Amino acid sequence: MASRAQSHTLLWIILPVILAVLLAAFMLYDSGRMPTDYNQFLEGNFSLPEPKQEEVKQQVKINESLETLHNMFFKEDRTDLQLKEFWRTKYENNLVEWTAYVGTVDKNVMGQYIVMANINLSHQGDMKNIKDASQFFKSMSLGSDVVIFFDDDEKESLLTLREGQEFKFKGNLDNYKPNMKNFEVSEGIILEN
Repeated sequence: MASRAQSHTLLWIILPVILAVLLAAFMLYDSGRMPTDYNQFLEGNFSLPEPKQEEVKQQVKINESLETLHNMFFKEDRTDLQLKEFWRTKYENNLVEWTAYVGTVDKNVMGQYIVMANINLSHQGDMKNIKDASQFFKSMSLGSDVVIFFDDDEKESLLTLREGQEFKFKGNLDNYKPNMKNFEVSEGIILEN
């Protein structure tokens, strides 16, 4: 009887090991890393496939003003698909150098310094030539036109800003928010006026 119990114990030990080896072999084969030649396998001459190289986009300076870009993205009649493609191909992660008016200067919940800024002081949008409700809502912004994120080394420059003050900054254009009708700029630097 003891030999039969030992064989069952041995079976329960060997069976999971065999299953683990088969699963690992399947995963290697499925990922394209399995050696195709037995000699390659014995010699250990197989390697992991090279990761795909993402095309690195050259960063360029965007010449359009904040107001021009804001109008293109939030006031013109473009579809979401058109805007996403337009953003991806021409604007995403490129450099901007813009002038705006300070709304608020603070730290966000992540501890980053931010300036929420607007194209103009009134921040009421262009109320001229509004013919219907849809045009009215397209003319309005919710909150700010641009949110600029700054590193800690910009703190002294940020302390000099006052609400409503016009200031010039540069940074990387990271994101646009259709629902908030604003842009996000990272690695902001305050420029001398």
